[in-house]
Amino acid sequence: MVQVRSSFCYGGECVQVEFLQRAGVLVSHPEQPEPLYFTRGEWQAFIAGVKNGDFDLPD
Repeated sequence: MVQVRSSFCYGGECVQVEFLQRAGVLVSHPEQPEPLYFTRGEWQAFIAGVKNGDFDLPD
């Protein structure tokens, strides 16, 4: 299990990602009691979308 926090965190605006060995990914926020679970495939698809700009905020 590996936990990662973005290097761009500031002012409490942050999420934490926990990589579970071969099982998937947990994404949590300090103010939310329950983390979100994603399979490895779901996480890989999400990251590909982020890199492609699919989730950029509108201007």
